[in-house]
Amino acid sequence: MLLLLFLTIIGTVYSENCSYIYNGSPYDRTAVLTIKGLPTNLVINPVNDDLHFTLIDLDSLQNDRVQTKMDQYVFSQGQPIKIDNVNGQAAAVDVKNKKTYIASDDGLYYLDEGNKAQFQSLKDDDIVQLFKPPSDDKLYAVLFPENEVFVIDIKKNEKKKVENVPCAFILAVDAQENIYYECDSKYVKVILKGFQEPIEFVGIAKNSARAIAVDSYNRVVLATNDGLYWVRPDNIIPTKFMDLDFVPSGLAFDYDDIYVAASGVIYKYSAGGYTTNVCHEPAFTMRSLTKILSVFAIFIAGYNTEKCERIKIGNEYYKRQLIATIDGYPTGMVIDPRTDHIFFILHKRNYTKGIHLLKHGSLGIKELPVSDELLGQCVAIDTTNNIIYIGTNQGLVTYDYSRTEITAERPIGDDDVRSIFIDKTDNQMYIATGSNHEIFRFMNGSAAVKRYDKIPKAYSFILDSKGNAFYEYIDGRLYFFSVDLYEPIQYKGFTRELKYILQLNNNDEAIVAVKGSLFRLFTKSILPVKIGQLGFKITGLAFDHKNNIIIGTKGKIYRYKPIDTNDPCPADDYFMSSI
Repeated sequence: MLLLLFLTIIGTVYSENCSYIYNGSPYDRTAVLTIKGLPTNLVINPVNDDLHFTLIDLDSLQNDRVQTKMDQYVFSQGQPIKIDNVNGQAAAVDVKNKKTYIASDDGLYYLDEGNKAQFQSLKDDDIVQLFKPPSDDKLYAVLFPENEVFVIDIKKNEKKKVENVPCAFILAVDAQENIYYECDSKYVKVILKGFQEPIEFVGIAKNSARAIAVDSYNRVVLATNDGLYWVRPDNIIPTKFMDLDFVPSGLAFDYDDIYVAASGVIYKYSAGGYTTNVCHEPAFTMRSLTKILSVFAIFIAGYNTEKCERIKIGNEYYKRQLIATIDGYPTGMVIDPRTDHIFFILHKRNYTKGIHLLKHGSLGIKELPVSDELLGQCVAIDTTNNIIYIGTNQGLVTYDYSRTEITAERPIGDDDVRSIFIDKTDNQMYIATGSNHEIFRFMNGSAAVKRYDKIPKAYSFILDSKGNAFYEYIDGRLYFFSVDLYEPIQYKGFTRELKYILQLNNNDEAIVAVKGSLFRLFTKSILPVKIGQLGFKITGLAFDHKNNIIIGTKGKIYRYKPIDTNDPCPADDYFMSSI
């Protein structure tokens, strides 16, 4: 069977159309340079058509015990010329001032007429990326080790950090000064000029972005594992311009001509290519064999893997969807089952920004302002009576969607309410109050409260339908109090320094989020059972009535949707928030 597939792939490779379509127009492809290594960071000098690139040594790249070796080259008049007097790592061309800059591990350099690097500025800075927009005098640089982005003022020999761009592994800036980048999330984003929060592009596979460039029409083009995409500031879904039959490592534009690098080769795509199946390469070359074997290996890998990326949580598989990007991190997440709206507390690094609302299908989060004397600290939904409770530093207040802010009209009590739990079994409401987080229970639906003697104090607290209590005591340890026992029991395996997020799922199971993991808690064992590893720090956790898991983390809110076994790759929910 595999032999038949292999022969089928070979036939496909050799019967391919040798005219390449870019944005609906035919292009002809030529290998302008073959060279040992991985060419990347392609930049064209439109004045003299010189092509600058960084060549990475593959042996050192694949060896974790040695530093990756790279050299800077200029491809001029058909010959690659090595810039041998500097450890070059990237280049940028300033057409207006007729200058080519070289990034190095020891600062910023420029090329003289003899293609020798001369020191410019930023001594001792390890610069790994450069980008020079054609529309202004700014020069953007990415500095190792944090990969932070800076704007360099060449005349003043100064650099200024670009706010709201945490890091960048690839970088481009259009004429409107919108910044496109890919950071640790492995997804490509754009920060629009004048905005504080980035927008993440959707539809492109995670960790597939390889290079980015701006063409002569001020279009930002992204090179990924499977093709070239136009990423626009006004649309989160990229437009595919071209399919690629190899994994790219660099991209540059020379008016209508396109340069794309891959391992060992740099291709030039020329506009006005042939429309018939005419190939301009020998019938069988080593590169052809390499392509065949590469396609065969990819096919086998795809044949042996699942149809789409899945995340296992417990005994089920989930697909992750981004529903909001936020400036900060969310805690205390609560979902209104009537509307699927999400309430949460938004935090910045050193302060709390208050209660925010993410409406289902909304394109943005909304802060719920409170009166000057109030401080919103928690939210709870009474689904039986359709009431939204807000815990404040001066008692409980209610909220409805017709109001634009949280007011102190007719507050319930005057306690400093830190958290709220409503027992779905009997609709009983519990609150934790004050700096000691003392637990009180409301009496018979009235505003009167009584101390909950079973659990006097707790940072967080939940009850299952049997009456078993799970809570984090003020000593920083996690406990359960079974209805079959007479005293609480501490769970083992966690340290006191950890932060716990306790929730009940739709199966009445106690789930705790710790760092980047999810655990299930039992009353028959003191050891939590790990059910999921998400790979990032969890700050918020909630379960909606559709069995989705809502997860908050720094800068993002995700929805984890169960995968239907009959439909293993459900369509993405594009009713998502971006800002």
